[in-house]
Amino acid sequence: YTAGAALLNMGRLDEAQALCERALSAYPSHLDSCYLLAKIQDQKGHHEGAEKYASQYFKIRDGIEKAPASFGKVIHNSFWATSPMNMILGKVAYEKGAVNTSRQYFDKAVSQDPSGSAHRTVGQFYFSKGAFQEAESYLKIANRQSPDKITLYMLAECYGQSRETADQIATLEALLDRFPKELEKIEAIGKAQFDRSNYKLAAWCLERVLKETTGRKDLKDALRIARDWIRTETRQEFHRTPRPRENYPRISACLIVKNEESCLENCLNSVEPYVDELIVVDTGSTDGTVKIAEKHGARVYHHPWQDDFSLHRNQSMSYATGDWMLIIDADETLTSVSGGRLREVVREATAHAILFKVVNYSADGAVLSLLSSPRLFRNYVGCHYKGIVHNQACYPGPPEESTLNIYHYGYGLPEEKMAIKRRRTRALLEKQIEHNPSEPFSRYNLAVLEFMSGNFEKVIEQGQTVIQLLGQNETRDPAYANIFYYIAAAYNNLRNLQEAERYALEGLQAYPGHLDLFFVLSVVAFQKGDYAASVDYGERYLSIYRRIRNSPARGNNEYKTIGNQWVVKLNLSRAYHRLGEPQASSDYLVQVAREAPAEALAGIQELQASHTCPC
Repeated sequence: YTAGAALLNMGRLDEAQALCERALSAYPSHLDSCYLLAKIQDQKGHHEGAEKYASQYFKIRDGIEKAPASFGKVIHNSFWATSPMNMILGKVAYEKGAVNTSRQYFDKAVSQDPSGSAHRTVGQFYFSKGAFQEAESYLKIANRQSPDKITLYMLAECYGQSRETADQIATLEALLDRFPKELEKIEAIGKAQFDRSNYKLAAWCLERVLKETTGRKDLKDALRIARDWIRTETRQEFHRTPRPRENYPRISACLIVKNEESCLENCLNSVEPYVDELIVVDTGSTDGTVKIAEKHGARVYHHPWQDDFSLHRNQSMSYATGDWMLIIDADETLTSVSGGRLREVVREATAHAILFKVVNYSADGAVLSLLSSPRLFRNYVGCHYKGIVHNQACYPGPPEESTLNIYHYGYGLPEEKMAIKRRRTRALLEKQIEHNPSEPFSRYNLAVLEFMSGNFEKVIEQGQTVIQLLGQNETRDPAYANIFYYIAAAYNNLRNLQEAERYALEGLQAYPGHLDLFFVLSVVAFQKGDYAASVDYGERYLSIYRRIRNSPARGNNEYKTIGNQWVVKLNLSRAYHRLGEPQASSDYLVQVAREAPAEALAGIQELQASHTCPC
């Protein structure tokens, strides 16, 4: 126990776990080993293991109480540590959705803790899950017992999420009275809230900082703008509603736009019938975008473009008054079937974010790719975006799967507009990389951009750096699985089949069952003349493809080859022909004729006419 506890405190969880498991194998009724194993599993996020050992702890402890003599001279160091074990059981119950049961365990934990720190621990847990009302009730008690910085910051955020600005300001005032050196963080909060358009809190923070400092023109300018907005909102009698209490969930659609008159009408037509309000942040349109938005009854807010997609996305969300926020772009449309199901989905949701299938289309209507993307967010729980480009959604807890769909047409623009988009994206990505060179996400997106631009050597260079950074960070996020696809596909385009195959197989080891890697392997195997392997990889590709098309949006995946399944089928037709299976070859060729784009079919017919196509 002593050695295991030391290892646990040093963060060496695997070693602590191995030691405790050895102890239990020798002494199956060793209370302290169960206690430590429950804490280890809890820290690892292994809920089943944490529940198993915490339950075993209470079973052994009950036996000790009933028959202490039967345990001999063993010292039970954790006999009175029932509070942390109930805390763990409460966490597990919450993760399983048993909210009432988890509350019972938490209440036991706080009643068994003479120090009072359990209230803070429970509050922190609820806070981490975005359950701000529940967190607030425990943190208030913790703050009365023994106020500290972390508790005060969390309590202030809880008030902020429920839009209780006066209580939030009072809490931050109390924080500064007790910890005056926190003024720098109050300045950071003021700047962040200014960026998120929460001008009341921003104004208080900036005023408080300016009381102690002079000559800060940047803060004075921001304060002046914040005060102007507060006066404007007061004149317009615009007040955000408190947390909605209706029996049905209200939905706000949030958009950021700039010169989108060519597509905004279609977007708003697809969304307007299914939401309660339209929020549009315009970042400097000079065409008819604003008039189109106003025609649809949108509340339009004007913010100058600042080279930061997340900043403006968060601004749009800050104006939402609904229970839920639908994030959609002007070059996207919500399908009517999905629109009709929005209210039902959010009414039954238990998570704070809901995944959509986003289908990317080309200008001629061909499917380019398919990705799972969180697009519906519960309001008032801290959901927001980060990253100046290719912004990432941040929300408490895991997202919920759904069969809802959004269609995206942004990759079907004329080439001159696509070139402008790529130049803008490249500049922002390079800025992001310069700011944080060890962060893999920006480099991943730069590799994607290089692939779209045909710069395959640069794809490989950036991709290898991404893989190196992922290894250093021990990251296994499925969002990065495609970096192996891009490197393998780049090598294939450079006619280096050996390296293409190597990276595709390496990717499958890290991300088993990844659709796009089987695509590359099928194509590479056919080019190498290994027709049996091409058939094997191709059939496995189609099996995964059918599963993806028929399943709800899940995980954090993008499938780049979902619209090119006909290429795999064409290779299967050719490979089966070479392997002497004419019926299978013919069956797949018929499917290719139905599914391939017209220009691709014309190319196949030319091959047939010249007798170079085995089909």
